[in-house]
Amino acid sequence: MIELSQVETILHSIFKDGFNINGTNISCKSPTQVTIKSNDDNSINIDFHDNLPLATIKKLISISVQVEGIVFKKDSGTIKIKYFPDIHFNYATESKAIGAYDIDNVDFLEIESDIAKEYDDDNRQKLANKCLQYAKEWATIASYGGVSFRDCDFNQQKKLKTQCKQFVRESVLNDEEVRYGSVILTFILIQVILPIIIKWVVEKLFKRLSN
Repeated sequence: MIELSQVETILHSIFKDGFNINGTNISCKSPTQVTIKSNDDNSINIDFHDNLPLATIKKLISISVQVEGIVFKKDSGTIKIKYFPDIHFNYATESKAIGAYDIDNVDFLEIESDIAKEYDDDNRQKLANKCLQYAKEWATIASYGGVSFRDCDFNQQKKLKTQCKQFVRESVLNDEEVRYGSVILTFILIQVILPIIIKWVVEKLFKRLSN
């Protein structure tokens, strides 16, 4: 069981050089609000407010997600990430790092081919491929955290799709290649077209994840 003194050490690491969990570095810049709570089951919650820490996951590209909190239980813990289902980890078992984890039951090249057929406009095709890039990262992290898309019922899938769409939208709009690259962003494209593209991409992905 984790002690409060260890929690203090973890928080110090998060605000200094970052705290590493299974190859994922969690770091935060001051100032931020932190709530520490000891529960009846001897678990300890660390909840972050306002300026959320970033968890950096290194794959072919580095992706950063916002951490809302960490739960430390007797033998395992949970990372609560914004727009994601909870990610579980075990203290005793050395798990494969998220960055080295891949989804092997989805042909993403096939979805890219579908995008090329669906969108002949250059701007929309580039946006759709960006959406797929971030949707793939979202699905990889969710699968790593223990989500079995095949076993999800309608309501569970609906919630997961909503989280995925929110993550994809925020990531695409903050993507430097999109903001400063060759994609011409207009009000109509952002407010009307992008949500339609995101929905189309996410539906395509979830259909394959569920098979």
